[in-house]
Amino acid sequence: MPEKKFDKLSEKELTKMCLECGSKCCRYYALEIDLPDCPEEYEKVRWYLVHEDSWVFIDDDKWYLLINNKCKYLAENGLCKYYERRPAICREHNQKDCESDSSLFYDELFKNVEEFEKYLEEHGEKYW
Repeated sequence: MPEKKFDKLSEKELTKMCLECGSKCCRYYALEIDLPDCPEEYEKVRWYLVHEDSWVFIDDDKWYLLINNKCKYLAENGLCKYYERRPAICREHNQKDCESDSSLFYDELFKNVEEFEKYLEEHGEKYW
């Protein structure tokens, strides 16, 4: 990546950057969830994690449900087929928030129940 500021990149450079990362932002969505702080809330997180392609992550003390499900308008070439009419959240997303190195975007990531239960045990929160 050139040492330019993101806001000075050309449209062509921005498109290239998106294609190089694999259009990750178009392959999932995440919704903030309540901080699990009791057995009932832990069960909700466990329930999310028993579903295929559903993960939970923590970022800056906020919890999120991440659903791996690509946008139906993502073309084979990694570009948007709905670009001119894409939703505001897509238009507002910028390369400063790029997920190309997704490990930078969460403090903890749980891809399955076992990872979540291990996290609870490590934090003294065993409940089952």
